[in-house]
Amino acid sequence: MSGKTRNTPTFAGVPPSNVMQLGDKNRLSVPADVMHAVDWSRKKSMTVVAELLDEGHIRLYRWDDIAPAIEAQAKQITEDFDGDERHERAAALGDRYRPLTMEKSGRLILIEAVLLHLEVTLGEHPYFLVRAFGNNVEILAYRLRKEINRRYRSDTTPELD
Repeated sequence: MSGKTRNTPTFAGVPPSNVMQLGDKNRLSVPADVMHAVDWSRKKSMTVVAELLDEGHIRLYRWDDIAPAIEAQAKQITEDFDGDERHERAAALGDRYRPLTMEKSGRLILIEAVLLHLEVTLGEHPYFLVRAFGNNVEILAYRLRKEINRRYRSDTTPELD
């Protein structure tokens, strides 16, 4: 697949998105317009946190925006539960939220746990929908892109004269 969308007009009020291919060394580029829309810097590398949502779907947060809430949740688990229940809940919290590195170029380095959640067979280079979602970035397996487009087709079809 070749054509990249550069210098193309955007629709007012519509968050940017693009289809991106997983590159070598498990890196996925987050498009510049998506980074700009969520106000994330491309001038330095940063730590982000991937929330593993439904299978094939993750949401990225800036570390500083979500780490305090995760740590507070971990503390609450420690205070409210004992024994195996405490350990299971803390483990589930740690598995659901995964720190990742985003290079200053906007390339996200995906770890195996996240790749498997995104339904990637290790060694393959699938395509993903990468989109701005509020103040965050979402990454969806290509099959989910098709499902979402099908689900919201009637709600997103403008009436033409």
